[in-house]
Amino acid sequence: MNNNYRKKALITVTVFCMAVSSITACGGKDKAAEDTSGSEISETKDSSTENSGEEKQAKVDGLNYTSVDGKIQITLPGESWKNIADTDNAKTFQSDEGTINITYASGDGIGDLMVPADQDAFVSMINGGMADTPFDVMNYENLSSGDTRCYKAVLHYTKDGNPDKYGVYYGIYEGDEGYTAAAIITKDDKTLLKTVEESVYGFQILK
Repeated sequence: MNNNYRKKALITVTVFCMAVSSITACGGKDKAAEDTSGSEISETKDSSTENSGEEKQAKVDGLNYTSVDGKIQITLPGESWKNIADTDNAKTFQSDEGTINITYASGDGIGDLMVPADQDAFVSMINGGMADTPFDVMNYENLSSGDTRCYKAVLHYTKDGNPDKYGVYYGIYEGDEGYTAAAIITKDDKTLLKTVEESVYGFQILK
């Protein structure tokens, strides 16, 4: 995938998150078991590093990636997927198969803002960022319960010549903060789609 396609993928998966990133957030409290083994990589930028003089590092154990701030963990779809950015508010992973972004946001009423109530609301949200990109909704589920707002969805991009084939979305919000994970897949491969779904839907909030 050339640089223009990579930029397009990054914009597509984050457009509806970044529009409200200054006032939004999401986060579930599912805990993943802490794993202190594995290799470590440095964060792209971390404000606490500047203050403490100590360099924080992400933890990588096989396909399992724990963020520099220790707040989220994701099992990547395969060995070709690599972290290219890890900041307080965004984590980005890329391969020649696509892009995954995990975006943090916070603010009053964030769950209601970032989790569409139904499929029609989801389509409207996506169309707000890419109205000229036709797609079909393969699946939409609102999994909200109690004070937790949560949804997951899959899109199939239908325009001939579009390098993006599928979009996978997962948002989970509790209280006044949370995360949205979004992936763009650039290969028309149903097996890959399933693997990316498992990765995106399986990301965990550690704290």
